[in-house]
Amino acid sequence: MKKQSSLPLLELTDIRKHYPVRKGLFRKASGIVRAVEDVSLAVNRGESVALVGESGSGKSTIARMASLLETPTAGEIRFDGRIITARREKSLREFRRQVQITFQDPYGSLNPRLTIGRAIGEVLRVHHIASGREVTGAVRKLLGRVGLSEGDGNRYPHALSGGQRQRAGLARALAVRPSLVVADEPVSALDVSTQAQVLQLFRELRRTLSIAYLFITHDLAIIPHIADRVIILYAGRIMEQGPVESVYRDPSHPYTKALLDAIPRLKSGRGPSRPDSIGGDIPSPLNPPSGCPFHPRCPLADEECAGRLPELVPTGAGREAACLKLHPRQDDT
Repeated sequence: MKKQSSLPLLELTDIRKHYPVRKGLFRKASGIVRAVEDVSLAVNRGESVALVGESGSGKSTIARMASLLETPTAGEIRFDGRIITARREKSLREFRRQVQITFQDPYGSLNPRLTIGRAIGEVLRVHHIASGREVTGAVRKLLGRVGLSEGDGNRYPHALSGGQRQRAGLARALAVRPSLVVADEPVSALDVSTQAQVLQLFRELRRTLSIAYLFITHDLAIIPHIADRVIILYAGRIMEQGPVESVYRDPSHPYTKALLDAIPRLKSGRGPSRPDSIGGDIPSPLNPPSGCPFHPRCPLADEECAGRLPELVPTGAGREAACLKLHPRQDDT
């Protein structure tokens, strides 16, 4: 029996992603969009990790780098202990089979000229997973695994509902038998009842296939239903991370607390209740603030927060947070 590796399945270390802003006739660089700054995270085999943040926090950029749809400006990505950021495209074939990505609406990644069944069949053939008559049976099995019928396989993407397209995209991802699925906002475009069905599907696939997830979302309400650990992202940096139950029960960072306070809740006899959202806007990645990126919106911020960038430090129960109010400055002696 093969011994399972104790190394993280996917590991990102000090990842950065900068985009040059070019203007004028000669496309001269006039600035830098700092989308992601010094992010480190890991996903273990069979684990589900949620990456959370407001729009513009950099979470989808991290998803695309984790699946190598984009190359980091700096930092290192390892898969199963092996560095993959420096590899040439031809040598990444196995990585691309092992790591699949699904999107908010898979319509853009599904060929509109192919039926769902044919699209899945092409993946099976290209990766030499099935051939000839085996393909039809393999496609039928994949469709069934994600809750689609054989008849759905004869339909084109435009003829499917949002939930059905999400299932079809997941079936195509599963065709190559991945170890990790990066799910980028997979339920945000769906109605509540369909969201629940798709989340249940993700949970069932994880249980039966031992798949790991890097689950990207802005909705903290769904995280306890899908993830073991949560990473809170703000302005391209990690604010807090740790086991979901522990972070939700006792958040350490003011930003995490604000996000959790904004989750709609039911109050007895009064129906849904939603506290005021966080004041202000997430800073522009073209002109990020000095010091802690959250300080312009933080009720606890002072002059030190505006001038000094906090580091992630342990806060107990397997958690880390980046807030100067959690670890007062200790001058060097």
